[in-house]
Amino acid sequence: MAHDPRPGGLRVPADYGLSPDAGPAHWPWSDVTRRIAQGRTSWVATTRPDGRPHVQPVWGVIVDDRMLFSTDPRSRKARNLAANPAIVVHLDSGDEVVIVEGVARRLAAAEVPPGFTATYLAKYDVEVVPTDDDPRYGFYEIVPEVAMSWGEADFVESVVRWEF
Repeated sequence: MAHDPRPGGLRVPADYGLSPDAGPAHWPWSDVTRRIAQGRTSWVATTRPDGRPHVQPVWGVIVDDRMLFSTDPRSRKARNLAANPAIVVHLDSGDEVVIVEGVARRLAAAEVPPGFTATYLAKYDVEVVPTDDDPRYGFYEIVPEVAMSWGEADFVESVVRWEF
């Protein structure tokens, strides 16, 4: 993921009562990326060609500061991304929230970082080897544009919007 995004306040209506600045107890960016790396499942939201949303769980890893996942190129999410690369990724937890908005970039096998297979195997006990010859696998990198994170128990103090 990008290095050193700028922390700021969440952009919400004024009556939410939040500061325009990041919450004073917000997690550092390194903690946000650790949560992404350690989370087992993320939810990705894509947009169908007719404009309807589509949400699916995926497994993903961070390698060389890059957020990566794979999916069958024939899947609904992959077809959606081919038509519109906009994507939102949300970790499984609603109590320790991390949301990343950006674009998904399809990678050729040669563009997948060398540590992908080992990291994926260690995390999920499944070996996925990037190749352009296997039609079951498409590889994607999430290029973040904005991220948000907070702890539900201390929302006002921990909420932050990260700009890339």
